[in-house]
Amino acid sequence: MVAILSHPVFARLFAAQIVALLGTGLMTVALGLLAYDIAGAQAGAVLGVLAAAGVVAAHRFRPAAEPDALPHEHPDLPPDHPHLRARHGEAHAHPVVIDALHRAWPTQG
Repeated sequence: MVAILSHPVFARLFAAQIVALLGTGLMTVALGLLAYDIAGAQAGAVLGVLAAAGVVAAHRFRPAAEPDALPHEHPDLPPDHPHLRARHGEAHAHPVVIDALHRAWPTQG
């Protein structure tokens, strides 16, 4: 584990993840204390209502559908490139990955 922390980008990402984890934990404790300060013995009910509201909001505002494969183009590749021939004349689409041939997320439309 120590060897991987020698990479500066990963070390910063790891530190950011730890800070986010600590912030989430502190926010959870603070929310519980605030609910107890406001509602007293009914703090559990208040937190339950807040949790249910969060679940409803997450369900309401989530993306309607996320396709497994997005059609996209490679204007920088020749038409006979093996990556483009894999679909045998169909529209070029496959699960989205970021690699040497796909340097950014494709957009629809």
